[in-house]
Parts: sequence; structure tokens; C-alpha cells
Amino acid sequence: MNFRFTRLFLVFTFYFTSIFIDPQNLIAQVYSCGSCGSATITNISKSPATGCNVTVNLTINTNDLSCVNNNWLWSTSPSGSSGSFYVGFTTVVPYSQNVSASFYIPLACSSLGSSFFIVDSPGSSTCENIPLPVVYNHISSEGNIIYWTTSSEVNNAKYIIEISSDGIVWFTDGIVTPHLDLTQNNDYQYQLKAFAKYARIVQVDLDGSRNYSKIIPIDYFEHSSKQAEKSLLAYSSNLTIQLPSKIHTEFRLINIYGQLLEKGSVTSSELNFTKHNLPTGQYFLWLQSPQNTNEVIKIMAIN
Repeated sequence: MNFRFTRLFLVFTFYFTSIFIDPQNLIAQVYSCGSCGSATITNISKSPATGCNVTVNLTINTNDLSCVNNNWLWSTSPSGSSGSFYVGFTTVVPYSQNVSASFYIPLACSSLGSSFFIVDSPGSSTCENIPLPVVYNHISSEGNIIYWTTSSEVNNAKYIIEISSDGIVWFTDGIVTPHLDLTQNNDYQYQLKAFAKYARIVQVDLDGSRNYSKIIPIDYFEHSSKQAEKSLLAYSSNLTIQLPSKIHTEFRLINIYGQLLEKGSVTSSELNFTKHNLPTGQYFLWLQSPQNTNEVIKIMAIN
């Protein structure tokens, strides 16, 4: 049986000064520590003081016995605190251990860049700082609008919004440029240009590598001002829809699979879809007003 005990030794050096307080978030990092493995920051929290009080949580992963039962050093840059993590006891690798450090830095929290925390593995080898991919705090959708919030955007080139009708084959719907503010949470929203049942966010790093978000189900009628209040029964051979008196600017006809059949501008008080010779089934006519409010008409077509 392998017993693992964790000790944590922290040495603190304090500096006191008066400096502007900024409530922005900090950015997590991954460190490549050569033969000693890696150190991954899993969380960074802070509270403004006369400078910045910070707590860093890390996971140490190593495959080298010379790197366990030993001290791993940490420090902050440009100034602040230093200390060590004791990693061990164990005689078996690979080995993983969670550690943490709490310290004070006499700088505004927003001035602490992505490399402010430094880790040194045993043997005085400084771990290489590697930016994390984008970290999503929140992803959701309302109707055909996708919302997401990030807490880290280091090494981020762009976002690609992909859509799908089956969750298997994906197509690009648009591209979103990152805010490039690395000191705080960033909020985004994107309105889909085409109809689909699913969407996902593709984050592209500066080196071209891609990271995929979870798949987001799309419900176009979730936030329509009138959710399919009207239901029409019509024959495909003469499928003409009389529009409500309300002024509309745009229409989209979709089937129950979320596939777009036709879209365009509303130029008259009626729309004719006879040319499609639609198979018997249910369809939805989505209408948009100048005030960007939506209305949906459910159509039962008979062929």
C-alpha cells in the first residue's frame, strides 16, 4: 500500500506600499517543468488591499523520482513573495499533488500579467510558462443568440462559430474577434446568420491549434415575442401566407429539423411558398419586425 502525505511550506516576504486598487481577475497558467513534469494552475483568486492579496492553487504532476520528496520553489515577479511547496512523500511515479500559495504583492491586481507567478522545479530549473487555452466561465443561448464569458484569453487569435443540423457535420457561420483584454472577464454574444439545431464555439490559438466548446442546442422560438401563436393548415400546391397587420422586415421558412428553406425581405402583405412543393409536414415561418422582435407562425403543409 502506498501512503502519501502532503506537507506545505510557505515562506512569505511582505512589502507595503500605497498603490491603485483594480478589481480585475488574474489569468491561470500551465508550466512545463522539463523532466520534472508540469505544474498547472487550477485557480487564481485575489482580493484588493493596498496592493493585491493572491491565492494560487496548483497541481504538480511528475514522472521523475528525483522531483518528489523535495521542495519546489515559487516566486512572484516583478516583486512580492517567495516560498516553496514540498512535493512527496512517495516512492512511486507518476505522482500528482495539489498545492497552494497565498501571498501579497504591492501592485494593482490588474498589473499582474499572465507570467507574474514563477515555479522552479528541483535542481534550480525554472519551469517554462505556457499560456492556457481560453477558459470559459459561461456558455448559453437564447433563441438564435449565443452568449459566452471567458476568464482567460492568452494566446487567443479568434473564435469561429460553427453550426450543424445533426451535431455531426459542421459548417462555419461566422468569426468573432477576441476583446484582447487579458485582465478581466470578457463577455461575448453572437447572433447566428443561418438556421441550425446546434452550434459550438471553436477557439483558435495563435499557432492555429483549435479548442472546441460544448455543443449548444438552438431553440429559435425560445424568446420569440409570440411563440407560434398562429397555426395554419395549407396545401403545398397553393401555399400562400397572409401576414399579420404588424410590419415585418425579414422572413425565414424552416422545417422541423432546423434547416433553412428560404429567407428574404418582406415586401408585401403575403408570402408564397408554392414553388417549394413542400412534403406533408410541419414548418415554421419566422418573422422579424423593425424593433427586432420575432413572431413565429406554425404551418401544417399538406401535399
